[in-house]
Amino acid sequence: MLRLSTSDWFASRVLAAPLAKFAQMHPNLTIELIADFRLSSLHRREADLVFRFAEFDEADVLQRRFCLIDYRAYVGAGYLALNGDPEESTDGAGHNLIGMDTAFAGAADMKWLLTRWPRARLAFRSNNRESQASACAQNLGIAVLPRLIGEALDLCRLEHLSPPDRNVWLGYHRDLRSSRRLKALVEHLTHEIGTRI
Repeated sequence: MLRLSTSDWFASRVLAAPLAKFAQMHPNLTIELIADFRLSSLHRREADLVFRFAEFDEADVLQRRFCLIDYRAYVGAGYLALNGDPEESTDGAGHNLIGMDTAFAGAADMKWLLTRWPRARLAFRSNNRESQASACAQNLGIAVLPRLIGEALDLCRLEHLSPPDRNVWLGYHRDLRSSRRLKALVEHLTHEIGTRI
């Protein structure tokens, strides 16, 4: 068995399909994918392979950048008619923001949203990107989302804005560096997913 851990949206939108393909190629291997906002510990062996949006700071962890995630600013299809174009607003007055919950207040996209529109109302917060996207689709406000999510839901992209992209880091415990199964899985995921999504 190989146990992987990452955030919920990255698990479902990015990893699930290539992992299923890998499992078909290796019928004697079980893949366990843990989708959780909590950061699994490699040191405590809670997972064999972890994907995170920040570098690892645990001892005995081997890590590397896995891919770069494109983030974009989105609104729902009816938001512009209801509230005007947020790209024309210098301070965000009269606009609503959708962002991460307080535990992730320091995330790059949250800092960008609050700096770009300092007078906008923070109307909805969640640690779940899919929930943010759903609130955005209901015309609640402006959300910074992975392009994979925003475009899958046909949200309206704010074309002239460039929120920061995010690196995804891959890590595993040093004791697994000679594992052929883990190496094969990492090679497979790298090939199937690419370096920028």
